[in-house]
Amino acid sequence: MQVQMQERLAGLRQDFEKGEHQLQGLVQQETVLRESLLRVSGAIHILEELLSADQENTAYEETAGVTRTRADGQR
Repeated sequence: MQVQMQERLAGLRQDFEKGEHQLQGLVQQETVLRESLLRVSGAIHILEELLSADQENTAYEETAGVTRTRADGQR
C-alpha cells in the first residue's frame, strides 16, 4: 500500500510541475499579448486623432472656400 501511495505521489508531483510549466508559458503569452494590444491601442488612438484633425481641416477649408491642391497639381 505504501508503494502505491509513493507512486501516486510521484505522479502527482510530475503533474504539478507540468501544470506550473504550462502556467508560466501562459503568463508569458499574456504579457506579450497585453504589450501587443497596448501598441495597437496606441496606434488606433493616433490614427483616430489624425483622421479627426484632417476632417476638421477639410470642414474648415470647405466653409472658408479654400481649394486644396494635391501633390500632383490637381484640385
